[in-house]
Amino acid sequence: MSATGTPRQLTFLCIDAVCKQAKIEGWPSFHGWPDMVLEQILSYLLCRENHDEAREFLKKCSLDEVNLNQRTVGEDVPVDDEWIAAVSANEDAQFLRLPDCKSASDQGISNLGVLHCIGHLELGLSNIISSNALETMIRGMPQLKHLEIKSEGATGSQITALGATCLQALSQLNQLVNLKLYKMEGLNVNNDAFKEIAAQGNLQTLDFSETDFNDDAL
Repeated sequence: MSATGTPRQLTFLCIDAVCKQAKIEGWPSFHGWPDMVLEQILSYLLCRENHDEAREFLKKCSLDEVNLNQRTVGEDVPVDDEWIAAVSANEDAQFLRLPDCKSASDQGISNLGVLHCIGHLELGLSNIISSNALETMIRGMPQLKHLEIKSEGATGSQITALGATCLQALSQLNQLVNLKLYKMEGLNVNNDAFKEIAAQGNLQTLDFSETDFNDDAL
């Protein structure tokens, strides 16, 4: 190894220095910083379980892609409304992966609708999230091309049931290519709204695993 270190080591040292300085002086302006470096700072903080600092960091920068999944830190980050507030500050984000939002409320999920540029969304939810919250979020993301929502499924009588107006909002996503909905209800009783979704010209993939999708919908 040379005296100056490898590029990876130098990058790590720079990130480490920025994060240590932020504890004293606060986060700097990240205007003009490469996304790759910003993503590495977020990964650095999450790998050290500095979640408070990671949320403050997200509020100060503008990422094109926000990943809070195991690919980034080895395990999915548990996301609640406080996390969503930080994520939502990245108004130009186009890719969003939040596979563990089981601690988020209806209000938190609704607030994701401020991210109007999102084209790729992966979301994991508790079964208490309502159709109205999902509808608000979906209507705020008209550029969606890939949408994957996984509910935790039924717990007793509790399950996320998609209403007709939520399915209608899905049908109005004109750029949608891939739609994946898991462990939800509503397709069985809203066939007309579902037909509008299925008629989307760009749609290539429909996956309704463990939903109440039935022969009538087929």
